[in-house]
Amino acid sequence: MELEKVLNLYLERGFGSMNKNDFEVYLFGKIIELPKYKGKSNYDLSLIMRIPESKIKRLRYESALKNNDYNEEKYKEKVRTLLANCQLRGEDKKIMFQVEDVMLRMYISSILKREGRMIDHSFNDEVLVIRIEDYEHLLKAVYDENKVDNELKTAKEALKKDITWTNILEWTIQGTVSGLVGSVTDLTLGGIMKIVPQLLKFVK
Repeated sequence: MELEKVLNLYLERGFGSMNKNDFEVYLFGKIIELPKYKGKSNYDLSLIMRIPESKIKRLRYESALKNNDYNEEKYKEKVRTLLANCQLRGEDKKIMFQVEDVMLRMYISSILKREGRMIDHSFNDEVLVIRIEDYEHLLKAVYDENKVDNELKTAKEALKKDITWTNILEWTIQGTVSGLVGSVTDLTLGGIMKIVPQLLKFVK
């Protein structure tokens, strides 16, 4: 029985050892892992739990800090999931994706900071914006680097041109403007390689 498991875990910590906030954080961490609530946005959870969205953000952050079992591969997979639903900003050649998970935002930021690159989330702290020039660095952090290089080689052969990942994204942006590529774009390694054959018309 799930409730019995929760009670046993609580008793292991010592009855009365958790204050109200600790208890809420603990319960919140368990709730958002349930199938019914997993993947829900902060807004949706605020409506379901009938508490302000600002409190949901705080609970999510504290829960991540206290219950986080850091696993590199798990975070790489989360980044790959994010890359499947990106928006490309043509006016300043940037990639946008929404990240409500605070720990995931910190992970992505740490990847790019290691390369001396920065993330912009000044507009909205749940929306990360990176330059298309940084795309390759993110790819190589969450995929096998040799696979990323080999796929670029395949793209060069398909487009008959010595190109970079930045070139591919520039042409993809042109594709979104022309309607060839959707405004929400799959920028996973597999997703971008499916787009490559459609970019021939933009190659100069």
